[in-house]
Amino acid sequence: MRRYRDLILGAVVGLLLTAGAWAIFPRSTSKPPEIPSLSASKAAPSNPPTEAAPIVVPIDVQAIRQKAWRKIKPRLAIANRASEDELERSIDSINDFFSERKQGTKAFAASVLSLKGKWQFIRSHLPYAEANQHLKFLEAKFGEHVFKPDELKEAVESSVAQYVKSVQGIENQLLVNCRQDISDSDPLSQRAIPQIGSQKTFQAEFQRLLGIVGTDVSHDLNYTIGREVVVFVGWDIATTIFTRVGAAVATELSVDSTLIAAGASSSWATFGIGLVALIVVDIAVDWLEKLTGHDPAAAVALKVDGTLDRVRTLLIDGDPEAIRVYRKLRRMENEDADQAVRTRCRTAADKIEQSGRLGLRAELKRLHEMRSRLREETLERLVLEGDGT
Repeated sequence: MRRYRDLILGAVVGLLLTAGAWAIFPRSTSKPPEIPSLSASKAAPSNPPTEAAPIVVPIDVQAIRQKAWRKIKPRLAIANRASEDELERSIDSINDFFSERKQGTKAFAASVLSLKGKWQFIRSHLPYAEANQHLKFLEAKFGEHVFKPDELKEAVESSVAQYVKSVQGIENQLLVNCRQDISDSDPLSQRAIPQIGSQKTFQAEFQRLLGIVGTDVSHDLNYTIGREVVVFVGWDIATTIFTRVGAAVATELSVDSTLIAAGASSSWATFGIGLVALIVVDIAVDWLEKLTGHDPAAAVALKVDGTLDRVRTLLIDGDPEAIRVYRKLRRMENEDADQAVRTRCRTAADKIEQSGRLGLRAELKRLHEMRSRLREETLERLVLEGDGT
């Protein structure tokens, strides 16, 4: 009996212990964590998280552009000085041409005074003689020993074309330096001026704006070869300038000579015969000098040298009388109290300026001034405005 009592008591104690454990440690109803499979880890999520848009800090575009312009502006003055130096080198090459060719004047003088030269002179004064026969003989000998008119034309055109080529090189280097200066002026310069993204883009934009700015500048300065200045092709400008200056020189030679065929136009085509005609006038007296015992060949060579000096001066420095009148007109244009007088003076001065009578140096200076203003206004518009419109 006691044994059954003990069993019942043990069972009761066990139940009480189990109930106490449930009370202290309740059973969890959550599921155990799942371990992802290998295939599931490789699958891309159906809705990937979106990245936040980058924050763009606003910039003061105009302030950056102004800063860039101040940075590059001194470069323009350097380019202008270099362009002026190249202008004088261009003139020097023409002076060198005349100095070199004057070495043939003695040989030319010998031809003039040779038996053949004398015979040509006599024949030209016979009845039914060919017109200008002696003049044509002298022209041929001048071309043989000194220079042909086309050789001088080519020398001057080549000199001007070389000047243009040199200025192109100066401008190309200017653009390289300007782009670098703009990039260095501010870390955000490329955002403010996208045209500096690459050197090719920068140069292309500069050339594009030249055409826009060039029309206004050429009209404002009354320059008659605006297209060539904008395109800036050496031989185009050289031919245009020299045709104008050469025609002015030929006109001056023709006025001073009565030996040019009647009706001959004053143009570069008549420059050669006009030059020789001047020489004929200068050396005519030497036929008499020979009778008095002087050395006619030396005298002829000296007079030809003097004629060449005059031609060189007319070609490079212009007609002194035209320059005097031109300066007076420009002064009256600015100072006269009468507006109508100022207008007439400006018109007259412009005509002289466009005639070529002021000489090659004046033409190149006008070209230099226009090109300097053109590249400055183009760069200023590119940097400060961007699209130039």
